[in-house]
Amino acid sequence: MTANAKPIGKPMRRWLKITLSCLGLLIALVAIWLWIASRDIPPQDFSDLTFPYQNIPAEENAHTWFKAAAEKVVWGEREKNVYGRLRTGGAVDVTEVESILATNAPALALLRRGLACAACQPPLATNLTTYNTINIGRFINTADVLALDTRWKIRNGNFTIAFSNCLALMRYGDLESRQATTFITYLASQMTIENGRRICGNDLVNSNRLDDASLRILDKSLQAIDVGQVGLRNAMCGEFLLQSGLMNDLRFGRIPARGTIPSWWQRKRGVSYFLIKPNETRLLYAQGSREIIRNSAKTYREKMFHDFEQAIGNPWSLLFYGNGIGRLNIATIYPAWESAAKQRCRIECDHSGLRLLIACQRYERRNGHLPAKLDDLVPALIEAVPRDPYDGQPLRYAADRRIIWAVGENLKDDGGSKMNITGSGEMVVKRMMLDHVIDIPPLIKP
Repeated sequence: MTANAKPIGKPMRRWLKITLSCLGLLIALVAIWLWIASRDIPPQDFSDLTFPYQNIPAEENAHTWFKAAAEKVVWGEREKNVYGRLRTGGAVDVTEVESILATNAPALALLRRGLACAACQPPLATNLTTYNTINIGRFINTADVLALDTRWKIRNGNFTIAFSNCLALMRYGDLESRQATTFITYLASQMTIENGRRICGNDLVNSNRLDDASLRILDKSLQAIDVGQVGLRNAMCGEFLLQSGLMNDLRFGRIPARGTIPSWWQRKRGVSYFLIKPNETRLLYAQGSREIIRNSAKTYREKMFHDFEQAIGNPWSLLFYGNGIGRLNIATIYPAWESAAKQRCRIECDHSGLRLLIACQRYERRNGHLPAKLDDLVPALIEAVPRDPYDGQPLRYAADRRIIWAVGENLKDDGGSKMNITGSGEMVVKRMMLDHVIDIPPLIKP
């Protein structure tokens, strides 16, 4: 070996030091990035989303009796099939229907006991445990039993009890809707109101089966029903509380997150602030809830919604900015909230349309012809011409064509051109195009 020869291992050791230094720097940068990306925002003020909870004694709380009724309901595939045939005008066995109604008589008695109460307050759902106590299926089953009884009475010509049942069905939904503590409860309640309104309108009002006194009672009942403004606002306050609780359940391992977080890690460590930032996620829930509340009373033309799916950006942004689970969750649930806010316009349209239909029918019975214009109904038969919930103008009307209409979601007056309709019975699908038309059937003279 010559005197000026260099040791073989020296360059390798130098490259090893450089590699380790770079690796250390990379680790340090990643640690700094994770620390920055995991930083949460300060706690925010959410006092405007406090749920207006009513402390009602159990005996005076309609929900107490509605829950008891739901627990007694017997409603399986057999009952659903019978109701489906009856609803679509099919053949049913008299003994079978009477047996179903007799079995569910105790449930209907408890339901009517609840309807006698002045107010209804369902319990708050603040986490997974309390949310799991809500049985929407049984709530809907109770409404279906009452609807079955209503349609059966109509088929047998007992219109007095059928009319009373329709009013009960709408009140049942209205009581639960006004103080709905979850979004799903609000939807189920509105569906119940719509069911009662549809039966009352199609099978009783349109068929001229109600006398003037009954029509007046029906209009007064419709006037008292919330068309979603109060209920949707309260539901969004309750939903904010629930989603905040579910977020904590997820963070601390009380909700499985299969496919996202290894279960062993979630059980032992919970979910990191990098994946869910509590304050930032609550703010996202609050922004969505506030937006739905702001839009609840607006016309369709005035409504403006935030695109949360676009706001979260591409999937890579979730890795760089953190709170991926929180941001993905609001992007997943917000479209359903937005859809409900839009559908509130249709609910208001159907509701106002039935009230106008009643007023027109009462006017025609008195005068032998329809009013020349809707203003002729004011104030004797209705306090004011209802607005078109789509564009804010008064609802349109054509006496010669016997129709009332709203412009629909295209916000264009197509002169009362009817929507395309598919399906039958209660499975009617109205395509969101052209106008939203309410027909005024010919008056059947005795």
